[in-house]
Amino acid sequence: MTEALVEAMVDGITIQHAGELLLDEVTTTEVRRNSASTYIRSTEDFTFAMVYFDGLLFSGSGMPWQQGPSPGVALLKRFPGLVRASENSAPMAPTDLLTMFEFRNRIAKDFANLNRAVEIAEKFFRAYFSREARVYLGQHHTLSQPRLSPDSFIYGVFNASNSGTEASQPRNYFTDRELQSKVPPEVISRLAEFIPKDTCGQACPEAINEFITRSLLSHVVLLRWREYQAGSSPEGFISVVPHCTRAAIIQADLERSFPEWLETQRALVIPALGMVLKTRPQTRDQLIERIAYIRDVKPIPKIRKAVGDFLREERPAHKKKLLNEMRRKLDLETERPDEVLASQVAFTVGIPALSAQIKGGAVTALRDQLPFSRGAAFRRLSTFSREIHSAGLRRLCPELGYSDPA
Repeated sequence: MTEALVEAMVDGITIQHAGELLLDEVTTTEVRRNSASTYIRSTEDFTFAMVYFDGLLFSGSGMPWQQGPSPGVALLKRFPGLVRASENSAPMAPTDLLTMFEFRNRIAKDFANLNRAVEIAEKFFRAYFSREARVYLGQHHTLSQPRLSPDSFIYGVFNASNSGTEASQPRNYFTDRELQSKVPPEVISRLAEFIPKDTCGQACPEAINEFITRSLLSHVVLLRWREYQAGSSPEGFISVVPHCTRAAIIQADLERSFPEWLETQRALVIPALGMVLKTRPQTRDQLIERIAYIRDVKPIPKIRKAVGDFLREERPAHKKKLLNEMRRKLDLETERPDEVLASQVAFTVGIPALSAQIKGGAVTALRDQLPFSRGAAFRRLSTFSREIHSAGLRRLCPELGYSDPA
């Protein structure tokens, strides 16, 4: 009997970011320079989905573009046979789920985790709200009237001098006074700092705060609805790979409820791009080609099968057993961090000093830079590996620089 496919449903904004970077979209060069971490993470997640799943699902509605073909759509065309548009098989729309008690409780819990989510993903939230405000805050006259009720503010409408932008029509966010009131005030204040001053125009603080809570509500509703949509699919198994800001909200919850899977998933995300960069592509175009090529390179097929088996399994005890087996295959429980570190550093691209240390067998010096304990070894390796392969990506994409602006 043929096993059902396990596909990844990837956020349109993630695919769009990866497309802008890998296809070198000239109109967003400066944006990429100012939000390097978001573009690197999006490329990690896109590569993870392409390498470790049987296929990728996407929604074109999540990839709006101002003019010409969407970079995200153009990138997907480079992977024929591995991607397909998602079909909305969910019996209810997002607005319908807002009437469900269980769903509303889930959103309230997500909002309660926002402090932690912003703490662990501040750069991603900064980039997201900076871009969201530039495109969707707008200049409607209601934004300068602090005495209006929050429901009266209109977003996404620009003056005639700015007509023709992506957001020339009103932006329709989800609104729900009860749920919006559950966004912690300190989170609203923090996110307000991420909105560029030159974007605010005449918008009053009340309009800015409402913009933030509407954006967050829409962001979380769509996250949980896509999970619902994936679970309602009659074909195969679908796993949602959310945008990095949505992933931070999930991470804030999983840190307590299921830390083992969270850590294992992040370990998979990192080497996926690292293994592509290990082939030493000389151009962005070569990097795209080698994402498909690496799918058949050992041990990727075995790990892909392990991921599929884990996601298909519904019995908690068996799921935990599969997870432990997957972690052993990834050497996450090793007592010999030297060897693991050496294998991680083998992904190095364009860092001669580290390469020389590995070739000379001097892994002890590297280990001393990252003091290991058995429990922390995986997390430190993940961070170190990301630093290594992100340097390789920055070499191919010089506009990313070597650090995000403050």
